[in-house]
Amino acid sequence: MKKYISILILGLFIIISFIGCTEEAKENVIATVEGEEITEQDIKDRIEFLEISEKLYTGDEDAETDFTKNDAFNQMAREKVQYIEAKNLGYEVKTKEEIMEMFDESKDETDKVDPEIKENLNDKYGSKEEFEESILKEYAYDSMENYYKENVDMLIARYSINELSINYMDELEKELGKENNNDNLEYKEFFDSWVNYSEHLLKNADIEIKNDEYQIEYQGDKWEHEGLDLEKE
Repeated sequence: MKKYISILILGLFIIISFIGCTEEAKENVIATVEGEEITEQDIKDRIEFLEISEKLYTGDEDAETDFTKNDAFNQMAREKVQYIEAKNLGYEVKTKEEIMEMFDESKDETDKVDPEIKENLNDKYGSKEEFEESILKEYAYDSMENYYKENVDMLIARYSINELSINYMDELEKELGKENNNDNLEYKEFFDSWVNYSEHLLKNADIEIKNDEYQIEYQGDKWEHEGLDLEKE
């Protein structure tokens, strides 16, 4: 379990690249998810993020992605239903000051995780310092502090989803341990189940698509763990 939590803690260090695009004028709404809008600008920003992330991941300045606008839409729709679910279950961070404190704490945690996991991530992304330097260069920020402050709302969403996913993993491990008399949950088992859970949320969400260029593309299998206790204590 500690190994998987370590991965997710370090995942926070990686997913900060999700929030590199600044807010621009909201127009041309292409869909609403539970009343929350997704616009053409949101799609454009997400495609830009994916392209920059590919460069950071590969170290290739000319790297390009094959993600389509509909891929970006589906990614954003899933994130919205995950965040809405996280809030409904009590994982909402109440203040911006609170989320900044949490990220300060997570910086300390990165020094305590499994050295092998940390080494593997460094092989892909470089050290934490190198990764942050790349972020600042690509998104044109003068400091990580300003980067966090300007994108704190998205940080709140990503942190809440991450907290839900950790509890989901813990509860799933308990359930499968009872069923199989085995308390070792393989990461792929967790990931596949998380995908199915996200699809379950998506299928039950109120989604209105206003542009025929976009459509929801479902994936994964039926979610079979409705009995999990996912509410935050």
